Formats: sequence, C-alpha cells, structure tokens
Amino acid sequence: MRMELLHQIFRHLEPAYAAMSPSGISESPDGPGTSYMAATSGRPSRRVDAVRRRRPESAPSGGRQRAEAPQRKRESTSNSASGSTLGTGGTGETTGGSGLGGGGGLPFKLGSGRPGCGCLTVIAIIVVIAVIALFLFGGLQCSDLGLGGFDTGDGSPIPTATSTGYDTGGQLSGVPPASDFATNYPAAGSGIPSKDGQTWLVMLYQDADDKILEKDIYLDLNEAEKGGASDRVRVVAQLDRYSGGYTGDGNWTGAKRFVVGADDDLGTIASREVGDLGEVNMSSGQTLVNFVTWAINDYPADKYVLIMSDHGMGWPGGWTDPTPQGAVDASSPLSAKLGNVLFMNEMDKALGQIRATTGIDKFELIGLDACLMGQLEVFTALEPHARYAVASEETEPSIGWAYTGLLQALHADPDMSGAELSRLIVETYIQDDQAVVDRTARAEFLSQGSPLGGLFGSSTNVSPDRPARWQPSTCRRYAR
Repeated sequence: MRMELLHQIFRHLEPAYAAMSPSGISESPDGPGTSYMAATSGRPSRRVDAVRRRRPESAPSGGRQRAEAPQRKRESTSNSASGSTLGTGGTGETTGGSGLGGGGGLPFKLGSGRPGCGCLTVIAIIVVIAVIALFLFGGLQCSDLGLGGFDTGDGSPIPTATSTGYDTGGQLSGVPPASDFATNYPAAGSGIPSKDGQTWLVMLYQDADDKILEKDIYLDLNEAEKGGASDRVRVVAQLDRYSGGYTGDGNWTGAKRFVVGADDDLGTIASREVGDLGEVNMSSGQTLVNFVTWAINDYPADKYVLIMSDHGMGWPGGWTDPTPQGAVDASSPLSAKLGNVLFMNEMDKALGQIRATTGIDKFELIGLDACLMGQLEVFTALEPHARYAVASEETEPSIGWAYTGLLQALHADPDMSGAELSRLIVETYIQDDQAVVDRTARAEFLSQGSPLGGLFGSSTNVSPDRPARWQPSTCRRYAR
C-alpha cells in the first residue's frame, strides 16, 4: 500500500525532475524526440521540437540522414508582449520585437555569404543615389546615358522631353490645344530701326516731394546735367521738392521745370529754369499729363523717353505727394488708406490721354526709377503706351539710376535704338552712379543717416567698390 502511494506521487512529479542535458534542454516524458527549453521565472515556456543529433547504433540502409534544425514554437500566453511588424517593439521581454528585429538595426546583413559582398552593396547603393541626384539636380538627361529612345516592349520608343504630343485623356481631353503665342514686337537685339539724324526728348518726372528721397532725386537732376548736352538729345525735367528735407541750393520748395544743360557741379542746379509751378500734386495723373504734353509740344523729337522717379510699391502704383492739394479718392479701401498715390490705373489713363492729345504713336521708352515696379501687371499697363519699359523687381537704393552714364552714352550715339538705351540703363545702374564714382558725392552719401558723419575720418578715401556693394537703409520703396 505504501509502495503504491509513493509510485503515484512520483508519477505526478516526473516531468519536474527530469534530467537536464548539457545544452539546457530537458527531455520530455512525451517521448525522446520532444524537449522543453529551460526558462527563468516569469517568462513563458517555449516548446522546441528537435531530433537529437545522436549517432544511431547502426547506419540505415539508405545512408545516414542529415539532422534537422531545431524549430522553435511559442506557446500562447495571455500576458506576453507582442512586437510590431515593423520592428518597433522590444520592451525587454523575449517575446517582444518582430521578425525584422525589434531590437533595432537593419533587417538584413550586408555581405552575408561571400567576403566583399558588403562593400559591393554599399558601392552599388552610392552609385544609384548619385545617378538619381544627377537627374534631379544636375540636369542629367536620359540621352546623356544613352537611354533616349529605348524600346518599350511593343516596338514604340518612349517619348522624350522634346516630343510634341500631349495627353488626350483626363478632364481636358475635349479642349483643343492653344495656338502658339506670337507678337509683332521687334527683336531684342535690334529694336525699332533707327534713322540717320534721329532726335530724342528725355523727360524726367521727378517727384522729390519726400523727406527721404528729396536729396537723392535732386542729385539725379545734377547727374543729368553732368551727362552733357547735344543738338540731337534734349533733356527736360519737372522737379518737386520737399519742405523740411534737403536744405541745399537755396532750399526752395514747390515744383519747377528745367531744360537741362551741361554742368559738372553736383551741388547746384545750373540748368535753365523755364517754369515755376509752385506747389503741385505730383501724385495726380493730370499733373503728369500737363508736364509731358508741354514737353512734347515745345520740344518735338523723333523718339520720346519718359522716366518717373519716386517711391514705388508694385502693381498698385506709387509716386506719393504729402501735399493736401486735391481731393483724395476714397472710393476703394486702398486709396482711402494710402491717400495721394498715382495708382497704375490712373497712370494708364494719363498715358493714354497724352498720346491722344499729342498724337504720338508710342513712347520709345518708359522708365520707372522706383522700387518694386518690375511686375507683370505694371508692364501690362505700360505695353499699349511704350515700345520698351525698364523697372526694378527688387527694391532700389535711394541713389536711383545712373543718369550721367546713360545720358553720356545717348549723347555720344543718338542713333541707338530704344532696346540699346534700355540695356544701358541696366548696365550703368549703381556702378556708374555719381554717388559711387564721385569722391565728394560718395562721402556725402555714406554719411547720410549718421549723426557722426565723417567725425572719425574722411569718407572721401572710401573705395567706390564699397558703396557699390553696400545696400543702404533707405530705398525707393513706399512706406507709410
């Protein structure tokens, strides 16, 4: 009876005290081919079906079979952690992670197998990345690699970028393609053909009725005087000064008209004064009409150039005037806020009225010596009135255009075209300005806005390259 009781007890305890093998795997009572892996407490047990790699007592008749690799099976447990399929798991438990390596690292091994495969793989990846970068950023074309016109499989080559075909599917399948945009403008290299003995009238509409720009626009007129004079090129100007800004040259205010003559003094206007208009509203389209109509009627020429100077603000317009003359148009929020401004629609109307009154076909050139006026809307408004237009898309420094350089070139070669004069305006801009190349004017320009001025040394010794590279704090941009 006692022996039978002990036998029953040991039968229930048999799996627990089964002998451990040197590899840490205990034999299962289920049979010699099934083993249990040892596990620490708190972790689920794992079952591994394996065949012991023992040499059988006698070799089989068909030859010795290769031992099978162990296969790991995981028993389902309610408290086991599950890793993500992208390998972002891994909380420290043996069940965390995924088949791609929850513990981090690459899901593959470079060069596993034969020696040197890792280096070759890395080199291949670098080459692929380099080729893609050349396609995206280096302008590499398929034709550069000999890939142009390769076969698609059905005998037809893949169309290249020069193909003229277009997709006939989608929402616009029934819309015919637009015809090529064509204009009747002259070629940029030649312009409107000039004729022997042609004459020019250059009109400077200078709205210096501004505290910041009064001195700079006043210097522009002196630069025009330094540009010289000739029988075939006449320059006239209407200059409106500010009260309380620049006090030089008599500190006169109001607007005056001049026929510009040759003079090298950049501090005093020596041109012949032909009209004292008093205070006028330079932001009025009618003021612009009056000036240009007077100039064309009194000084007719073969080609007409109109250059307008002041603050600009892009497509709305520019050319402000702080004087209270004239009623402010409050019909729109923009005009009610900005006050006296020459808006682009008013400029367009004024230019049309000038052409209708004087009978000229078009201005050869309209120049806007102001900030931010090089916009498509602005050129669209000027196109009916001028063959060429010059404006700056960016802000301009307060010194504006280089009038001495461009007018000297026009006086020297009055047979040039409007296209050539337009290029001269751009080429002489800043680098030929008298505020840069003239030592005295450069010293005054560099001391502007500084209460110390030249206290710590003479600015006349500054190289012209410095102000040519320097962007001054003041510009011809409208600010309110």
